[in-house]
Amino acid sequence: MAKKAILADDDQELRETLGDYVKELGFELTLCGGGQEVLSALESGDYDLVIADHKMPQMTGYDLLIKVAEIQPNIGLVLFTGFSADLQMTAGQQKKIFVLNKPAGFEQVKNAIQTVLG
Repeated sequence: MAKKAILADDDQELRETLGDYVKELGFELTLCGGGQEVLSALESGDYDLVIADHKMPQMTGYDLLIKVAEIQPNIGLVLFTGFSADLQMTAGQQKKIFVLNKPAGFEQVKNAIQTVLG
């Protein structure tokens, strides 16, 4: 059975490009445009991984991943960002949040996923 992942990014083009990487790694993928969509998807099923862009409307990716960790403590979490080292340190201190810098290629995405899923 394939592992299940959610990818959240408000930029459709980036969401689809990153989504192609995740699908290439064998994941069953749900694409979401924002945090509320992710939380709704989590209500309807179990997932192994959530990848979220940091800068999204209504809820940052960091805030989303903290909520996701409360709902499903054993889920792998990747924060995709082009922002400051302060954010990277804060997010990196949280259990299982891997901070992935933009832009990221296939190998970087693969390594981030392997890291959080062990």
